[in-house]
Amino acid sequence: KNILFKRNEVCPDCKGSGIGENSIIKECSKCKGKGKIKTPLIDIPCPFCKGRKFEILNPCSNCGGKGLIKKDVHLSISVPSFSTDRLTLTFKGEGNKGINGGKDGDLQIKFSLKKHHFYIKKGLNLYAEISIPESKKNQENFINIKNLKGENLKVKIPENAENITLRITGEGFISKSGEKGNIYISVKYV
Repeated sequence: KNILFKRNEVCPDCKGSGIGENSIIKECSKCKGKGKIKTPLIDIPCPFCKGRKFEILNPCSNCGGKGLIKKDVHLSISVPSFSTDRLTLTFKGEGNKGINGGKDGDLQIKFSLKKHHFYIKKGLNLYAEISIPESKKNQENFINIKNLKGENLKVKIPENAENITLRITGEGFISKSGEKGNIYISVKYV
């Protein structure tokens, strides 16, 4: 699956420092160059200078002194087959880029199963109903259905089969342990 998303990248102009060619650096006026501010319970990084201990006058024009810029990223990912809704995959180091020696973040992608137009999912199994004209009841019939991979399956319906359910083994969802579900087709004559 090819995906497109935005992430913070290190500014190529200032290499993440936020300092441009015409920048002036001075001690942070809020924390007095300590990089921290005292609170009643703990010391926290200065929110004004972000713990850097200095202010940048006339910062890098590309990133505005943040050291990061938003960038579109194209990524090709492998999506495993899964049987549960709300699967989350984590891609290490593909999130926002770290600055000042910080580690790159991770990209997390959440997946949801889309409702199928033909099948109903219950556990690893898939269920569907088909109707066949009553006039074809006394003869052998075949139906064509597609499995989850989009492959055509030709299913034989025995003659005089009154309100039966056919099982197509191993064509349902697959669990992490490799267990395979089935497709169950309920046949009705109308």
